[in-house]
Amino acid sequence: MVRWLRRGIQLGALGLLLAVPALNYGGILYQQYGKNGYHKISLTGTVFEQWLYHLFSITLGRLTDPAVRSMDWVGNFGSFSVFGFPILDPVVAAETVLRSPGVWLALLAGAALPVLVAVVLGRIFCGWVCPVNTLLEGFDLLRRRALPKIGVRPPDLVVPRWAKWVLLFLGLGAAVAFDVALWANLLPHVQIGRDVFSLMVFGVTNGGVLIFSGVILGELLLSRRAWCRSLCPTGALLGLFGSLAPYRVRKAERACIDGCTACARACPMGVNPAEPFSLAECYNCGVCTAACPADLLTLGFAPSPRRFPARLLSRLRKGVSLGLGAALLLIPLTASGHHMRGKPHYGYAENYPQIPTRETRVRVGRYDITVVSYFFEGLRRQTSDTPDDVQFYVSLTDARTGQSYTGPLTIEVRRGKTRLAVFQHDRPFEEAVYRVRQSVPGPGLYDLRLVADEFQGSVSVEVWGDTVSWMPYAATGGVVLFVLLLFFHRRRARAARRRKTHAATGA
Repeated sequence: MVRWLRRGIQLGALGLLLAVPALNYGGILYQQYGKNGYHKISLTGTVFEQWLYHLFSITLGRLTDPAVRSMDWVGNFGSFSVFGFPILDPVVAAETVLRSPGVWLALLAGAALPVLVAVVLGRIFCGWVCPVNTLLEGFDLLRRRALPKIGVRPPDLVVPRWAKWVLLFLGLGAAVAFDVALWANLLPHVQIGRDVFSLMVFGVTNGGVLIFSGVILGELLLSRRAWCRSLCPTGALLGLFGSLAPYRVRKAERACIDGCTACARACPMGVNPAEPFSLAECYNCGVCTAACPADLLTLGFAPSPRRFPARLLSRLRKGVSLGLGAALLLIPLTASGHHMRGKPHYGYAENYPQIPTRETRVRVGRYDITVVSYFFEGLRRQTSDTPDDVQFYVSLTDARTGQSYTGPLTIEVRRGKTRLAVFQHDRPFEEAVYRVRQSVPGPGLYDLRLVADEFQGSVSVEVWGDTVSWMPYAATGGVVLFVLLLFFHRRRARAARRRKTHAATGA
């Protein structure tokens, strides 16, 4: 049962990797060609674009505002937005926080869900969801079954498991020292999604193909699951939190069959479930439970066999750790949405990060107006030549038709009765987004007066200043404390398992 459930989730994750960019691009095509634009797209679109437009029209095309609905799901396994709720890879979030401390709140909110899932279910993302592991399982069959038939017996080199921690801290160090998001651009499970979208829209791939090819060659010719075991920074971080998970592989008290190592041979992570092992190195795939001939292994929430007082104390100790972590990770969930309505992540300008400073939405007449604001050069004020510049990204959507306005637009920036600047736009800056950049005298309430064909209105935007908050420092200290609690808990658990093993051997 577990095996087929896992296979279904793995296939669903791969399908999601293809469906989300197809959904986004289908919405873009629908917005570009409009309803019943079959003839127009048949003249200018590719065969794939025609097929995608037809599919989108007969599915989401029946909904209200289909182009807007197509952006309810955006992103990839590095950064997802699901109906406005952000989900971030913890390593990508950590790198971005170190590079851009001003957006720590929304970033921690995005990383909260993966971390909490790991605390409850362990490294289940690695074993059940991650597309890299799913594809490597297929190449693992090729390594173990096909290559020996042609006389090729690849070695199984031992890569130290601590290497993934070295790589993780190297990436975090690069974010601080060189302002480079190393792993956000190198993690294979992130790059696969970007390459899928790039291939759909532009017909080309990026560096993700080369990165994943290197991982595949390592799997086939050097070591079984070396990336997942010893090199993946995301696996290291999820394993740290997953060491507390109550969902795990457990062994019955009965003795194993003499000389049997079936579970150890089957385990793709190279651990022996029949003996005490580090929970951080297990991604709960359940392969060992199916391989055990004596049915001694189970995967689930089975209660611990320890006596009640000891179990209660252990739960209390874990509860303290979980309470601290949950408090630190759930507080940021009040953060606002992180992408402009109706605009895919892939179409953002280079200086348009995925986590905006503030987003304002108003309805003026029949138009929904969205203003995304970046205050005082946003993430780079300390190194900017124009530190007092504020940027506004404006989009207008017709609430009746769902079409974005792309005609001439005049934007006047005012503070009270003082007019600061007037900008004339013949067309959007990018896609359907108009950009305004202006130096302002300081924090406060500003008005953006918009004048377009048969439309005029005003949007009030509050510009924040550089107020110093204690929250980033408290959250950082709390996370460090949480990690230390996990570390010492794992050390005590290992020592207890060793004492139990020695006692059993001595007996």
